[in-house]
Amino acid sequence: MDLNMLRLLFDYRGRISGREFLAGTVIVFAALGYCVVQYLDNAANMALMVRSGIERFTAYSINYQYWAGFVPSLVPAWFIISYTSFVLALKRIRSLEADRSAGIFCGVLNFAFYASLLALVKYPWLSNAYPGAYGEGLSPMALTVLVALLVLGIINILFLGRGPRSDVPKDSGRLNPMQFTLKTGLVMAITAAVSAAVGALVAFIPLLLLLLEDLAVQVVLGVAGLVPVVFYVKYAVCRLRDAGLSVGWIAVLPAFVVLTGLKFWVGMSFPQAFPACTFAYSFLLSFFLLAQSLLFLLPSRKATI
Repeated sequence: MDLNMLRLLFDYRGRISGREFLAGTVIVFAALGYCVVQYLDNAANMALMVRSGIERFTAYSINYQYWAGFVPSLVPAWFIISYTSFVLALKRIRSLEADRSAGIFCGVLNFAFYASLLALVKYPWLSNAYPGAYGEGLSPMALTVLVALLVLGIINILFLGRGPRSDVPKDSGRLNPMQFTLKTGLVMAITAAVSAAVGALVAFIPLLLLLLEDLAVQVVLGVAGLVPVVFYVKYAVCRLRDAGLSVGWIAVLPAFVVLTGLKFWVGMSFPQAFPACTFAYSFLLSFFLLAQSLLFLLPSRKATI
């Protein structure tokens, strides 16, 4: 593992630059993404079993309690989010020569940003999937508070991430952990900003929903959605070369997509086999997320492949 990246995330001592703070923020954001992926997977499983009937849903819920211990937990990812959000803020505030109480305050805002973002990601899906149970789960006041925390968190990240940017040497087909993290973070930020802008337009201009039903528009959006994936694959290949690993590692990504489609096909075609398929998939999903997270932490190697 790259010791500099590990110290950045978990060592509360020392000071960090704005560039290092942003790199740590990208990794924390990725950990949050892993939580969202696993949550949505479990929520989709529950919704599919609900549609199969109350008896099958009950059987699935009981079996899940028996075998859930075999599926790696989300606790490590949420620990990284909560602990590292405070550590990054404290070290960054220390470098700005500010009071320790300011570091604690910025750490709270940092954590509140990730927690509110996770809640806002869950809300629309739960509201649409289970309107009877979740349609009134969040009041307008609660939504306002979550949005306010999200905005304050973004301002806090921009404030702590400011500062001079050191020149990053151009890679020759390689990216070290810091370069890969920052480039991936830029792709994530642009994707999130565009997605938020599109979502806001659709929310305030309902007529745009009619455009989304057009096949040509769906194709354009689908192609546009592949753009960040292409950049991620490109950066991942450069990172693997830098770490001295085979670029075949990237094959995990399409394999995961195929497994996802296979799981839901089994759920629709063979409901009785769905619980066993779900547990196998959830187990493999954890290892897939672990494989992706290693790209942030693998040390550079001089040897070529």
